[in-house]
Amino acid sequence: MRNRENPLEEAVKTALEKLEYLESETIIRYYFMGCSYKEIGEFFNVRSEIIRRKKISGIRKLKYILTPFVERYFGIEVERSTSCPLCRDNRLDKMILGMAPYGPWGKVFRKGRKLKITGLKSVSTIISHYKNHLTIRS
Repeated sequence: MRNRENPLEEAVKTALEKLEYLESETIIRYYFMGCSYKEIGEFFNVRSEIIRRKKISGIRKLKYILTPFVERYFGIEVERSTSCPLCRDNRLDKMILGMAPYGPWGKVFRKGRKLKITGLKSVSTIISHYKNHLTIRS
């Protein structure tokens, strides 16, 4: 019989696996191993500013990925404070993921306009949402 992790550990582990490699490694090394941006940057041979940005984007993605689990597991509603119009209204996410990574994004854009999603100004909004909030490492 397999030793099962608790649901919270499993959810965090799964969420970390969905991040880009450098994002997940930065978060693990920064928060769990106590490394500084400089130390992580030296290890990966990149500037510490890149590491800082990877940590920030990784944390944003973790919040987005883990929100449904947190709401179910803890029975609380998580505030969705974001500047991304598609994160505020996720009705297009399934369609975006179905067409990723190459589109055609015009079809998604037209559907979003039909649904009157506030803040959806161009196809680049959809591409940015996909790259920054829905990207899943394979």
